[in-house]
Parts: sequence; structure tokens; C-alpha cells
Amino acid sequence: MSDAMPLVAIEDVSTTTVSYVDKKTKDGERDVLLCNYTDVYYNRFIHSGIEFMSATATEREISRSSLQRGDVIITKDSEEQDDIGVPALVEDDIPGLVCGYHLAIIRPHEDVLNSRYLLYTLTTDPVKEQFHRIARGLTRFGLRKEEMKAVQIPLPPLAEQRRIVTALEAQLAAAERARRAALSQLNALEAMPAALLRKVFEREAKIKSWPRVEIFEICRVFTGGPAPQGDQYFGTSGPLFFRVRDLSVHNRTTDLSTARDRLSPIALDTLKLIPVKPNTLIFPKSGAAIATNNRALTAVPGYLVSHLMGLEAGESVLPRWLYYAFCTLDMTDFSDNTGYPSLRKTTVEKIEIPLPPLAEQRSIVAELERELAAVERARAAAREGLALAEALPGAILRRAFAPGAST
Repeated sequence: MSDAMPLVAIEDVSTTTVSYVDKKTKDGERDVLLCNYTDVYYNRFIHSGIEFMSATATEREISRSSLQRGDVIITKDSEEQDDIGVPALVEDDIPGLVCGYHLAIIRPHEDVLNSRYLLYTLTTDPVKEQFHRIARGLTRFGLRKEEMKAVQIPLPPLAEQRRIVTALEAQLAAAERARRAALSQLNALEAMPAALLRKVFEREAKIKSWPRVEIFEICRVFTGGPAPQGDQYFGTSGPLFFRVRDLSVHNRTTDLSTARDRLSPIALDTLKLIPVKPNTLIFPKSGAAIATNNRALTAVPGYLVSHLMGLEAGESVLPRWLYYAFCTLDMTDFSDNTGYPSLRKTTVEKIEIPLPPLAEQRSIVAELERELAAVERARAAAREGLALAEALPGAILRRAFAPGAST
């Protein structure tokens, strides 16, 4: 793009309309389909495949705010300044579709401005900065129509606009293929830990005919005590108090970086709390949290809240074997069907897991953790790759509209 490319105000090459059509349905008005703020914010292109909400509008509103193919809609109001001026292009003629409140319609003059070129231009930093600069408000930001129309965009000849759009969309399509490939790779890697655990605790357990034992035979099962109420129960240097919020998916330790609360001497003197030794398996025993894979081995001693259950491993089972075995279980399968999910101590005690000899447990856990560590490294690399792929469209647009660029 040439350094000498002229800048023009939006009002010189388009017609700008602010919509006042709300989501309400009123008697005496015509039925319409409403293109809402979120339809624009989350979609670069507005098309017939989107499920628009039903509303009503007056004849004047319909005449003023009906959408047609080639219109560019932008977000006009928002609680965040950065969300002002987000554009979307109407790709299809959709009968009865009108633009909703908090949005503005920019209808290009087709003889001088290509609608797809306008869409991409509005996503560039220089144009976004103009929108952000003129957005007014303290707790909610908005654009005034006259100031919005004065925003300037670069305007090469129409043939050059079309050439830029063609080159841009080829690059953006390649970027989208890269994003999908990165996402597919990450999804495959995200499923691998569960597959590795199933391999050990289902396939190998069956092939090697490991005996199955009930939890009460190899563990002490207990539930947490009452949650302390009031600031006087918490201190800065006492033992840790584990809560459901301290657990995270496949996090094998609950340590000082995750547990937030420490108990004061008052709590230890007045409450009947259950002490927890290091390497105790803890997991939620009630509420929606039991449906997740939130479970952990404690790295340090502490106390449990009543919504947690603990398993203290006996001499015949490694804590990490116990942890991985429970990671293969859907704990909702063992909860009461009373409307509020909960685990009974007697039910958990009867859960069966495979139990090879200790030496074999150690060998399998060591190999499993090597494989899980390799998967985690691959997942970290895949997440980084996905982040780069997701950032690529923005980089392409910045490069295409940079002064002196050649798309």
C-alpha cells in the first residue's frame, strides 16, 4: 500500500445510519428478524445461517434500519472502549432483517468503496484508534454519529481495493486452515492423558488380571469438617485449609501456590476439623464439582472443608496409583440421585480399583508420568502454536494496511 494513499472520511464514501430498534415485541408493529450486538461482535460476516432473534419494529424503523447485502455494521456502544467499532459485513440479502440497538450501519457507495475492503480497513489499528479516541463515556462508551462519519480510512482506486481484498482473503483462508490444524492437534493432545490412563486401568488391568479391591480395604476414607465462619478463624502462618476451589484438573499437588487459606489457633481450638496428611487424595463430595475431574494429592498437611472427601492410602497402595485410578472414574456414577449430587462415605468405600503388587505400581506410575510429562510438553507447544495461528489474521491485516505495504 502506498505511503501517498489518500485518506477520506467515512461520510464521503458511504451512508451511515444509527439504529434504535430494540429487542421488544410490541403490538401494532411488524415482525422482523433482529441482528443484535452479539451477532456483530462474534461474527465477521452476517449470513443467513445465523439464528437471529424475532422482534418487532415500526415502518419508519424498518425503512431506516433494514439490512442489505454489502452493508457493514459496527458496534456503536459498549462497556469497554476496545469493543467500540467492531465491524461485520452482511454477506446475504436476508428478508426482514433489521439492525438492532447499539449498532450503526455503514452502506458503502459502490462506485468508490468496496464493502469487503471497508470491512478489513475498519479492523486496522489506525482506524480502531480513531474510534477509541472519539468514544465518549465513563462507565459505558458510545460513538456520536457525526464523529463516527468523520473517521478517516485509506482509499485506493476501486480496482486496487478489489486486488487487496483478493490477496487478503487468500492469506486469511490459509491462516484459518493453519488455525484449524493447530486446534485439531491440540484437541488430540488434550485427549491423550485420559487415553493413557484408560490404557493402564482398563486394558492392562484386564490383560494382566490384576485383582480388584474395594477402597475400604486399602484406604481410610473421611470427610472434611465445618467451614470456619468469620475472619477470626483465618491466620497468616497456620496450617492450610483446603477448599474445593483449591483443586484443579489433573493437578497432582495442592500446595502453597493453590491453597489460599490458613487457619488460626481459634479455628483449631473450637472446630472439629479433620487433619490431612501429605499424599492424601482429596476430591469434592457434593455439588456440581463432583462432575468434574477435580482431585489432587496434598503435598503438605492441612485440613478439609466439609465439601471434600479424603482417601488416606494404606501400605498396599501408592498414593499416586490411587490418584490415577480415581482420575479414570466419573464420580457422578457413584452419587445419590436426589437432585443434589453427593457422595456417601459408604459408597466411596465400596468403589473397586485394580491393584497390582507395589513394585508393579511403582514401575507403571513412573512410566505413566514420563508419558504424561511428554504429552504436557507437546500440549504446551500446541497451545503456543494455536496462539500464533490465532494471531496471524491480525498480523496479515496490519501488514496489508501498513504504509508502503504491497499485499
